[in-house]
Amino acid sequence: MVIREYGTENSRHLVFFQGSCEPWQKFLPAAEGLAGAFHVMLVIPDGHDPEDHNDFISVEKTADDTARWLKERGIGHLDALYGLSFGGGMAVRFLAAQEIPVDKAVHPSDRDRQDPGYDARRIRHDAPGGVYKKGAGVSAVIKV
Repeated sequence: MVIREYGTENSRHLVFFQGSCEPWQKFLPAAEGLAGAFHVMLVIPDGHDPEDHNDFISVEKTADDTARWLKERGIGHLDALYGLSFGGGMAVRFLAAQEIPVDKAVHPSDRDRQDPGYDARRIRHDAPGGVYKKGAGVSAVIKV
């Protein structure tokens, strides 16, 4: 697993779990855009980064390893958690484990896959919790 960090000078923390069929670079513009307000941690699971030659094991392992990585760095709270598709499963596992409190979780619909920046803008503008309907897809911003 590789975790790429942006906006490390910020005190607000956001974890991105990417989708499996999306290269991590697709999330780069959103991560960089959010880095003005958040310490963004873009999680790239084993087997999903050409520079990291490990095999993917499981959603659970990735979520649990991420929580451990955060704790090792003294991060005991997340302001936001984002999980797209396959990454949504990791986000749900992360939330279910309840090891690190999370203020806001975002799980975008398939429609929003075309624009990860859409949810990045929603997070940046501190949208309240609830379910937002946009077009044919439904994106959830869950206040936890």
